[in-house]
Amino acid sequence: MMPQAAVLTVVLQGPNKPWPHLEVTARDAHGAPVRITRTQQLVSARWIIRAHPDAGWQTPRTFDLRTARLGGEAA
Repeated sequence: MMPQAAVLTVVLQGPNKPWPHLEVTARDAHGAPVRITRTQQLVSARWIIRAHPDAGWQTPRTFDLRTARLGGEAA
């Protein structure tokens, strides 16, 4: 889906909005930003959040696409 991306940062923005608003940024293996479409953002964020519902989405999380591991707060 995003072969150039290595890490996704997922944010479920909420406190200042009446509903959750998913935000995703992608980076390559060297940490450089990768452009992804809004559709790619939404699909990947929803998939990651559904796969890890108990992760505490009040803070940003990083998901490593190479290892399929969810990390703590985004750097």
